[in-house]
Amino acid sequence: MTRYERGVAEYGDQASLVAQGFLLPVLLGVAAGAERTNWEQPALAWVAQLELAGFTDVVVEPLSDYWWSPAVLITARGSHAG
Repeated sequence: MTRYERGVAEYGDQASLVAQGFLLPVLLGVAAGAERTNWEQPALAWVAQLELAGFTDVVVEPLSDYWWSPAVLITARGSHAG
């Protein structure tokens, strides 16, 4: 719960709007009356999926210690059929 409090605190006067319109749907993974609208997984799981799909030289670089989860940049080299 600490990360939610940290996130909401960043929005000042708009905290209630952000909590209801963003945090709650993210927490639940759904929009009202709809199927799941987001999917999150650890960077290492993305790396595994990229490698399984044939990508090489997969690199994960930290970008920011974002309140929800650290932001990263994932780059990979695609295979080329030639």
